Amino acid sequence: MAELILVRGIHPNERSAKYFTPKIAAKLRELGHQVIEISIPNEETIYFALKHATEEKPPVFNEAAEPFFTEQILNRLLKLRKEHPDAIIIDVHNSPYFPDSLSTLKKPVALKKHDYRQVRHNEDHLPVPRGRDPFYQTSNPNMLKPDPIHYSIEIPAEYAHDSSAEQKIAELLEVFGKNEMQNWSILTRLDYLRPVDLKQTQAQGLLGDEMADVIARGIHEQIIPHHEATKK
Repeated sequence: MAELILVRGIHPNERSAKYFTPKIAAKLRELGHQVIEISIPNEETIYFALKHATEEKPPVFNEAAEPFFTEQILNRLLKLRKEHPDAIIIDVHNSPYFPDSLSTLKKPVALKKHDYRQVRHNEDHLPVPRGRDPFYQTSNPNMLKPDPIHYSIEIPAEYAHDSSAEQKIAELLEVFGKNEMQNWSILTRLDYLRPVDLKQTQAQGLLGDEMADVIARGIHEQIIPHHEATKK
């Protein structure tokens, strides 16, 4: 069976992802896989960098390697890759839940594969498909070379209106929005300050055991065979 590394907490605002990762790991172990769970410390995250950003001390990101990871997270994942060269690394995230006309129907939830470059953008300019289905994406960020595949799972969730987050976002827009081209790397990350609302996510039926089971079985039936096929 496969060796899997599940990474949670890359974005602390993604509370549903943090909630689900241990459940996914438990179900994968039931399927016979070896699973290592990694939690990213809050102080290493983009959230922390943005929360403490000022005009005198802007956050620093490594655009060339992976635009949505900090240097600390990159180094942590590089170390994991070195220590576990044959493991499949999967980071678990949340994406906004946008109900569509089919979301209220009694239809099976499935883990779907999406190419983020081909997903139609919604009204909030995010490449997020509508509906209840979690989805995964594959990429080849420089940090994981020579391994060609890295996986990210996105679980739909409701986001909260948080006054402190909105205040900080407004502050950063005021400070760094003076030259948008120069500071796009900061401005495009501001949503990482908006927290997931677990109560609203649960109310939408997005926190049930079915979700964890669907994701675990999707990893077992889709991601692992795809990964193993790339090695042949």
